[in-house]
Amino acid sequence: MNVGPLLPSRLGALDRWRGGRASLAGGLVTVVALLFRWQLQEALTLAILAAMTSDLAVVSRLLVDLSPEDSRQFFGGLQPNRSRLLRRTILMAFIAVLVLGFCVHDTLARAGPLPARLRIALFFAAIFSTWLELHLAFAFYYVKAYYAGNKTGQEAGEDAQVFIFPGNDNPAFSDFLYVAYSVALTFAMSDVDAEDSKVRRVVLLQALVSFLFYTIIFSVVTNLMVS
Repeated sequence: MNVGPLLPSRLGALDRWRGGRASLAGGLVTVVALLFRWQLQEALTLAILAAMTSDLAVVSRLLVDLSPEDSRQFFGGLQPNRSRLLRRTILMAFIAVLVLGFCVHDTLARAGPLPARLRIALFFAAIFSTWLELHLAFAFYYVKAYYAGNKTGQEAGEDAQVFIFPGNDNPAFSDFLYVAYSVALTFAMSDVDAEDSKVRRVVLLQALVSFLFYTIIFSVVTNLMVS
């Protein structure tokens, strides 16, 4: 993906306005769903799904295929912010619990214009998109932390700071997606080494959050099956 000199401005705007764009998409979907007489919990769930997927689509289109050079050009000027990461983690966890609450209430009440199976599919699609957004936030933190600790681009092998990628001294953004979702799925760092204690604490936080996320979903699914 060659974005050339427009990269900093385009991706800078993306980083600043992601929340606004997602909120706009969710708000429009909520209004349309309510006009079609959907239940409020179904409309809000569809809005959450629309907000998450619209943001994921924009991020995927602009960032996933970035070259190592373009990744450094954009993320090299940004600083990791743990407090922002924590706020986003809490927000995503709250949204997931909210959707699960909607799912339990709606399934037990058996209300709404949508068929039951379609409603449940909608709820779990929203939860999955929330899971993707949650760990995308950690990927953004990791890439910013890496370039903050490797400012010159000349570090290689054991001289690299924060993360050491086997066989790759010049990682792209997709490599940090690999790190984030590996931790999310396995609670471990796989073949990438974390060399910074602050980053290791963030990795620990991500593993714990991911474990709690799965535990809550498993509990809700079990409750629905029993009910």
